[in-house]
Amino acid sequence: MGVFPHQPSGVLGASRGLVDPPAADEYAEEVLTLNPGDISLHHVNTIHRTGPNRTPHQRRNLGFSYHSSLASPDKIALAQYERDLKEFLQSETKPERPKAKGNLP
Repeated sequence: MGVFPHQPSGVLGASRGLVDPPAADEYAEEVLTLNPGDISLHHVNTIHRTGPNRTPHQRRNLGFSYHSSLASPDKIALAQYERDLKEFLQSETKPERPKAKGNLP
C-alpha cells in the first residue's frame, strides 16, 4: 500500500502521524498488550500507535531502520520532515507529562 501521507504529530518522540488513518471497517486493528521488558518489532511501513502514557515514568523506545543498498532517499520528504521537526523543537508548546491516576504522586 506504500506510505500514507504524514503530518507533524505534535508529540516529541513520535514526530509524525498519519493525515488520514485508513477506515477501521476495511482494515482491522490488531491489539498488542506489552508487559515491562517486552518488545514489538514491525515493518517501518506498518501503521502503529499507542495510547497516552498515564504513568509517572517515561516511556522509552529505540528504533532501527534498515534499508537496501539500492534504496535512495526521498529528498523532498526528508527536507519537509526536517523543517517540521525544527519548527516543533523551536515552538513554545512543549508536551506535558500526563499525571498518574490512582495513589501515585
